[in-house]
Amino acid sequence: MFRSFDGIGRRATRRAPALFAAAVLFLLLGCAPRVGPDELPPGRAEVSGVPFFAQEDHQCGPASLAGVLGFLGKPATPAELAAEVFRPDIRGSLGLDMALAARRRGLNARFYEGSAQDLADSLRRGAPLIVLLDNGLGPVQHLHFAVATGYGPEGVRLNSDQDRGLVTPWDSFLNQWNKTGRWTLWIAP
Repeated sequence: MFRSFDGIGRRATRRAPALFAAAVLFLLLGCAPRVGPDELPPGRAEVSGVPFFAQEDHQCGPASLAGVLGFLGKPATPAELAAEVFRPDIRGSLGLDMALAARRRGLNARFYEGSAQDLADSLRRGAPLIVLLDNGLGPVQHLHFAVATGYGPEGVRLNSDQDRGLVTPWDSFLNQWNKTGRWTLWIAP
């Protein structure tokens, strides 16, 4: 006995674009945390005087680290830091290498799982933080270091890529930060 599945195959083929579009929409919107105003840290803060270095390709780690080190009175260029922390084999930098580079300059450094409240507290105390964000889509990662320099009800202010003081809305920031386990690098004298 032979059964034809042609009709089922044609229906599935016609539905494929709609299913694909629904999956993409879910990845773009469905995974983003919806944060209510009562869940955000209150107030606002901005750390002024954090040097900004536009980030070259795959150099977000050295550029972010150079900004925080310069703020703390230990200036270094992204090129100098790239020689210490950039790994060509992975086309990026590791957080551990960045923390060790700060320690070699006599600073305290530790990385940890941060929170929105911790980020706000640090910024209110005048301490910028390096955060690791995942700008990828779905299961495809695109990891990126940025310097958090401020926050307010509208979002988190970042020195990131080619943008100084870029305001990223809380929902977008938390979605990208959550995907890295809210990886945070704190550096202080």
